[in-house]
Amino acid sequence: MAEPRLYFYFLSDPAVGYDFQKANATEAQIVKDAVLVSTPGDFVMRALFRVRETGGKIAQMVISGHGGPDVFRIGATSVNLDTIAAWTPVFSMLTPHFAENAVVTIQACDFARSTKLLTALSLIWGVRVQGWTGDIDVYKWWLFEGVAPEGDRIVCVHGMCHTEEVDADVDDHRTGVGLLLPHSPF
Repeated sequence: MAEPRLYFYFLSDPAVGYDFQKANATEAQIVKDAVLVSTPGDFVMRALFRVRETGGKIAQMVISGHGGPDVFRIGATSVNLDTIAAWTPVFSMLTPHFAENAVVTIQACDFARSTKLLTALSLIWGVRVQGWTGDIDVYKWWLFEGVAPEGDRIVCVHGMCHTEEVDADVDDHRTGVGLLLPHSPF
């Protein structure tokens, strides 16, 4: 019997750190299965617990929080080029638990404008790691809500990076991020 393929959506806890324009709080309302995490260690331990509990492999993982070029935040902690060496032993704990062809999405504004940290994460985990060069719009308006990345999607696999086209009219099923998520008020 094949092991379960796991999907995770980790969201920087809006109660920890500064939540610019309440984007993380809104995203927590939209993405119902998001797991709120407060530190990089918390995120890794929660993933490992779920892997051990199910015996599965991580097929897709979204790490969502505030960011910028070569930086993303988990709670009040910045993961950047200055801190990645310190976090590598912690992040490496996930490496053997990724499924073949796994995808990790760093969903943070402007994160992929520079590919140095994206490259480092792809080398640590040995899987496809991707991010966007623009903002991540989080919105709730009348019947519509969603999380919509802007800019180019930059993908790094084993340290080699390239730009991929994104069809803005459809959901991006490789990341689990819907671009337009209508809901019913009834």
